Amino acid sequence: EYMAWYGDLDDEIYDMWDNTVKSDPQYRKAYKLGIEGGSDKPPFPKGSFAATIWSNEYAAGAMDN
Repeated sequence: EYMAWYGDLDDEIYDMWDNTVKSDPQYRKAYKLGIEGGSDKPPFPKGSFAATIWSNEYAAGAMDN
């Protein structure tokens, strides 16, 4: 029961994240560049939300490989 609840919560949070990062062109670009990989340095100003999005997706991709 806990795992089902946790899974549902995880899905909701992911959907919120996905909608947020795809709602703005700059954030959508950061998301795409993070997923695609490439340079290991963020192409966005340090501390910006776009850099955070890029870092999150880049790290997730690195863990998948």
